[in-house]
Amino acid sequence: MLTAYSRSAQHPVDGVMVLLHGLGADGHDFVDLVPEFSKPFNLKVLLPHAPVQPLTIAAGEPVTSWYDILSTGQKRVINQEQLAHSVSRVHHIIQDQQLDADTPLVIAGFSQGGAVALECFSHLPVTFSGCLAMSTYLINPPTQSPEKHPNGQTPVLMQHGIQDPVVPYALGEQSAQQLQDQGFDVHFESYSMQHQVCLEQLKSIQHWLHHLLSP
Repeated sequence: MLTAYSRSAQHPVDGVMVLLHGLGADGHDFVDLVPEFSKPFNLKVLLPHAPVQPLTIAAGEPVTSWYDILSTGQKRVINQEQLAHSVSRVHHIIQDQQLDADTPLVIAGFSQGGAVALECFSHLPVTFSGCLAMSTYLINPPTQSPEKHPNGQTPVLMQHGIQDPVVPYALGEQSAQQLQDQGFDVHFESYSMQHQVCLEQLKSIQHWLHHLLSP
């Protein structure tokens, strides 16, 4: 399933964003927030819904999730096959858009969706205009140097709450540092919040998109 948002269906889009929700949520979660960070652009935002599947850390209960999480802590242990399936699904969504070469394409996500977004940034054969990763972590770092990587020059915005009880702040900070140490263009922002999205953060995203989408 897929939910889509754009400010105007009658005008050409200024860019396309694939925005992935977090664990236990669905694509509708960000519908009300999209107008807050996408204006004044006519940004087409694609909001896929994760499948419902058993989650090990929830005693096997069915939960909307992009992949199974086997254990938490400073290092997540996850189902790599399900992660790869979610990345492949994002790839198909992008291909279905049949975008012109000059149409900006942004991959974005929150929490577990942010981890998938970083995985797409790191391993899909797609050149993104930007990558937005909120309250999340890096699972599999890029295996190519920025000089050889399709997203070696792609701006990455990572944002995290200092009081996050779900994804530890240190995990997000370490993930950003790891990408920076590899030579990728990563900007990391911290906010006085928990596992959520705040107004100040949305304003920063809007400013970041302005630089990506402006002619």
